[in-house]
Amino acid sequence: MINTAKYFALLENLRLSKALANTANNSGTADALEINLRILEKYAKLEIGQQLHELCQEYQLTADQESSIDPDSDPTICYIIRLQHVLHSITRNINFHSDAKEDLISVAHLKLCIQASQELSYTRFDANCMRILQIAYLL
Repeated sequence: MINTAKYFALLENLRLSKALANTANNSGTADALEINLRILEKYAKLEIGQQLHELCQEYQLTADQESSIDPDSDPTICYIIRLQHVLHSITRNINFHSDAKEDLISVAHLKLCIQASQELSYTRFDANCMRILQIAYLL
């Protein structure tokens, strides 16, 4: 069991400007990606390769599929893997279908999860990044 409060605090610190309806906030997205990546790296306990490996195991990818993803080839790929790992860690540790008090999360935290998912979907990426997202969302 992870400390989900830590992960929600992490999401609160990210600049999820692509997820916002106001397109004026989309300026400087390269800077936002760099800043977000630094924040994700700071809070991540695992190296990027370990995060990728965990995601690939969870999504039941083959070793060949996993080896086709190079997290060090592009900062965007690294960002997608790290943000996907945060979302996966949260969803793995919260029962969203439960009414039990310990499973309830605030509307603000649910909104953060939605914004982070939107951020992933709007992130400009190459074919390698597209493969990561296709694999993640097919499951």
